[in-house]
Amino acid sequence: VLETIQALVDIGAIKTSDLLKRAVAIGFPNGYPDHASDYGSVVADFDDVVDKLDALDQDFFKYEDPLSDLVNEYLAKRI
Repeated sequence: VLETIQALVDIGAIKTSDLLKRAVAIGFPNGYPDHASDYGSVVADFDDVVDKLDALDQDFFKYEDPLSDLVNEYLAKRI
């Protein structure tokens, strides 16, 4: 997740990065764990977060960041 957030920032997908940060904060209210083995034990109860995550889904589906274009622009600058 942390690498994905950074990649989104790197390509300029700030709105999508912010959505992912918000989703992580909802799913992991005490902070995102450092180790994969800890994910299951610290993730929030699904019933407690489903409505909040659904609202983020709706924001994501607006596709405010043109992800394909941003990736292509990013790659074009570095190839």
